[in-house]
Amino acid sequence: MLDFGVTGIDRYITLGSPHAPPPAGVQGVVDQTRGILNYCQDACPGAHHPEVKYVTVAGNFVKGVKMDGEGTWLQKFAGAGYQQVCGEAEVWGDCIVPTPSAHLEGAINVDIDDCFHSPLGARLKFFGPWYGSDEMVDQWMHWVTDDWEALQPGDYHEHAGQPTTKSHGSIAPTNGNGTANGNGRKVSSEAAAVATAVSKE
Repeated sequence: MLDFGVTGIDRYITLGSPHAPPPAGVQGVVDQTRGILNYCQDACPGAHHPEVKYVTVAGNFVKGVKMDGEGTWLQKFAGAGYQQVCGEAEVWGDCIVPTPSAHLEGAINVDIDDCFHSPLGARLKFFGPWYGSDEMVDQWMHWVTDDWEALQPGDYHEHAGQPTTKSHGSIAPTNGNGTANGNGRKVSSEAAAVATAVSKE
């Protein structure tokens, strides 16, 4: 949109996409995008174009832990990846992209329970549905189709089969029925960011 403008675009939706670069100076952390996220943050920070509604969707699938911490192998695997992306291991994410990195300041920031990063999750029962699975699409598609005036920046949490809730503080992930999974793990890989620009009708 920086190069071609925003004519014909009214909203920009991202699904599990990393937006923020890792913090500088954190030991052992290497920018996996080789500077791309730093460029994006400098050139077009946050919800950069006021004419466009920005919606970021993040999956809360598993909370990471440090490699020397207590937790499952999946939590440690996820935590190691999260640390490379946002500088912290002990955060929630979709098993690849940590939730804090998937959101933008000034955007409509949506968290979805139990959502894995990639289609691999839908094929392996140990993981779980991904953003493109039917049950997950139902939780974010209305942000694509809702009336423009109904879209208000802020932090939202989608619960399967329950109303959307809005938070003014940190969101505590649940497993869809209001409780965290027993070992702190969500059930949702490859790191391919999905971004969709929806044209005005």
